[in-house]
Amino acid sequence: MPPDRAKLPEGWSLEAVKLDEDLAIDAKGLASMVQDDLENMYQARIDGVCSFDPWKWPRQPSPAKETLMRALGLALVATVCLVPVAAPAFEFHLTPYFWIPSIDGTVGQGGGNADTGDLVTLDFSNDLKLGGAMVNLSWREGRFVTLGDWTYANVTGTSATPNGWAYSSVEVQIRGNVAQFYMGYEFLDRQDLRLAGFTGARLYDLYGRITLEAGPPPSGWSGQELAATTTWVDAVGGLRFEWDISEHWWLVATGDAGTGGSNLSWQAYGVGGYQFGWGSVLLGWRHLSIDKGQDRTQLKLTMSGPVVGVDFVF
Repeated sequence: MPPDRAKLPEGWSLEAVKLDEDLAIDAKGLASMVQDDLENMYQARIDGVCSFDPWKWPRQPSPAKETLMRALGLALVATVCLVPVAAPAFEFHLTPYFWIPSIDGTVGQGGGNADTGDLVTLDFSNDLKLGGAMVNLSWREGRFVTLGDWTYANVTGTSATPNGWAYSSVEVQIRGNVAQFYMGYEFLDRQDLRLAGFTGARLYDLYGRITLEAGPPPSGWSGQELAATTTWVDAVGGLRFEWDISEHWWLVATGDAGTGGSNLSWQAYGVGGYQFGWGSVLLGWRHLSIDKGQDRTQLKLTMSGPVVGVDFVF
């Protein structure tokens, strides 16, 4: 009944309360009743008549019920404390490292040139001077990963020429940047094992110089120098595996292959690390192979060697 329809005596009010348990009323032989002008009957609430006071709601739990609720709460807290904490949904890694590779390959031009012919085609692996800097970035949110890597190298090598009577030696310098950017998804994500597939691009910006030293007299040719800068991009795809061996030891292995500006490029990278409170120290191996050649111009490089660095986690 809407409260505004009842004509109540002064000082009276009408209110409806929805109870979540049954209210028992026991008149005990005497009931105090009142009727309104709409012929609705009301029974007075006298102490001891009702099983509980419906106007004091919500009810305070009984001592036994309150004790049970506290026990259940403590059990829930204990259970939460015993559940292993999942790895954070967001991670950012900054990894500066040094790569100390040995380098083999062929750099130069071969055939068809009346002045130099095959003479500037050079295989080199010894007498190298190498300098560079490297940094790796990785970011993870949920199952999605983003990877980035930048390498700067300045390599100089010398070698004898195929025809020593024309030029006494050849010096080759390769200087420039290799930048990589990948995005991937972890289709295996367990507590200690993760496997992700990724795709992206590898950018090369390299300067090459070939210096031909003058040959021995009387038949040696005069010295000359060839130099060029070239930039290209490869589309790349690969896999990344991560294994948390123990609380402190971990292992990461990555393999990829690409093509585009290169005929073929591929890379393998594996490192192991020991984790401290601030981050990790790591040691591993990296191998990068590049085959870029068209017509007479050849650039075939294999760079392979140990990696040492540190990894900071944010």
